[in-house]
This record gives sequence, C-alpha cells and structure tokens, in this order.
Amino acid sequence: GIAALSFFAQAAMAAEEYAYAPEGCEFRMELPGEQYQSRKCSPDNPEVCRDMTSYTKVFGLDATVNVNITCNPAPDQMYEQYNGEVMQATMSAMMGKDKLADYQTGYQEFDVAKEAVLLGMGKTGSSERIFVAQLWIGHKSIFTMEAELIGQQTEEADKMYTGILHSIRHQSWPKNTMPPKEKDAEAPAANAASQKEKQ
Repeated sequence: GIAALSFFAQAAMAAEEYAYAPEGCEFRMELPGEQYQSRKCSPDNPEVCRDMTSYTKVFGLDATVNVNITCNPAPDQMYEQYNGEVMQATMSAMMGKDKLADYQTGYQEFDVAKEAVLLGMGKTGSSERIFVAQLWIGHKSIFTMEAELIGQQTEEADKMYTGILHSIRHQSWPKNTMPPKEKDAEAPAANAASQKEKQ
C-alpha cells in the first residue's frame, strides 16, 4: 500500500544520502543509514587489524543486519596478477571459513574490475546467520564488503539486506543496471537473494 511505497521512497533517498563512495575508491554502494568507523582484527592473528566502515541495523528482537566495508589503494599490477582462483582462496582465508557451516564462492571478471563472492550460512549463538562477502579488485583500488543477516529473515530485514548487496557497483556503471557483459567469467557470482529463496 501507500505506506510501503513511502517507506521505499524514504529508504531510497536515505540510501543516496548515506552512499559509501570514498575518494580514490572505484567502487560505491548505498547504505540505508549512517555509517561509523570501526577496527577489525584477524581472529587468528590479533596483530593484523584493518580500519573499516560499518553499518548496523537492529530489527527489534528478530534480526540484525551488519555490514563492514573497506576500500584501499591497489598496488600496481594487482588487477593483472589476481585471477579467480587466487581471489576465491583469498576470500576463504579472510573470512575464516570455520565460522560458516556451509559456503560457496564465485567469480566474475569485467574490464574495470574482478569480483569474488563468498556466500555462507552458519549460526551466531543460537541464531541463524546468512553471510555474504565480496572482494573487488579494480585498476586503482581494492574493495571488500562483508554483510551478515543474523536472526529471523523478516521481510523488512530481508529487503534491506538484499538492497544493500545489490547497490554495490563500479562507479563507472550506471545505477540499478547490470554491469557490462563480463569477460570469460568462471562461475557466475552467487546471488544471495535467490540462493535463500531456494532453500
């Protein structure tokens, strides 16, 4: 009804307002609310830490959406050197697979960027956890995004989660369009939304 439409209109406006698009980063995404800065250290090696931008939304007692993002300058030749296999292995190592009961990875290659995706399921305490991570390597920057939906998949939490994931793009791509045809992609990246519907 009308209320839902105005909710989405407001959400769309808020997403533009809270876009993550730092200077020098080739990638951008829309977030539905204010971001904050946080620091994440490796579970295996507490010395290894990285600064990230985070967003959290709690839906009452039902669900929580957490998003962590980093974008850093890419060393020269990184785009050429990293292939799908290396990127998917990097993702698996970064995410500490042991926290996920089940996961799969995918890879796509475009002229402007390469993307590896990891999609996993697991538990946080007694709550269900859906986890999606993306690693994008462009010609000038490296973008990582980890998003989790913990708890019940309510419609509102679900919509927000998939909306955030679908907003990620190379800044040269128009908004809400599929990226230009990819070059010889290996496995198409798993689409988090359709994966969940099938289960």
